[in-house]
Amino acid sequence: LYAGRRQHGASGGGRPESGPGPDGSGIDPGGEARPGNGLHSGGGSPEPGGSGPPDSGAPRRPTAPMPQVYPERDATEFALIRATLKRGVPLLGVCRGLHTINVYFGGTISTSVESHVAVDHRLVSDDPDLSGATVNSYHGQGVGGDDLAPDLRPIATSPDGWIEAFVHPDHRVLSIEWHPERQERDLDVRLLERFLGGQIAGGGVT
Repeated sequence: LYAGRRQHGASGGGRPESGPGPDGSGIDPGGEARPGNGLHSGGGSPEPGGSGPPDSGAPRRPTAPMPQVYPERDATEFALIRATLKRGVPLLGVCRGLHTINVYFGGTISTSVESHVAVDHRLVSDDPDLSGATVNSYHGQGVGGDDLAPDLRPIATSPDGWIEAFVHPDHRVLSIEWHPERQERDLDVRLLERFLGGQIAGGGVT
């Protein structure tokens, strides 16, 4: 975890903990992880998806190959997402986390994102808290409109149309493409405080 993410966690009353390992360590004998609030952070790309986790039963959608994928991490994060949804606690995805949560629900990832590495841009959104906000960008893959899982709802995009934030209308899920822990802008601090305070309701941030 970034030091900034730990700092925000401590100041907001959160206590960062690691999740289960790919060998199943950290998961209870019943086979379920037991997270508090769920945070899925940045890193390398998950498998591009198209069918959700192996046990989802969703039909496979065609995807492009993705370099440097880590199936063990994907499997671990799918287990954590499943357990977090089952418990009904808030789930926040950041960058890779947005991609992973989208894949979990049956979405895909595009590999053709340009001009989104180490730059800032403004958000396009109908939400007054998000509209026009400046965020950073550190990703070479992304989620376009055709990539988004059917159950997810976009709430912000970049000016060139990539999805920057989405929610699930029936679960306490919020995912963002930018890295709030790498800066301390008002929007970022507010999102982290609301997340750590359990104020992510079904359909978005309260």
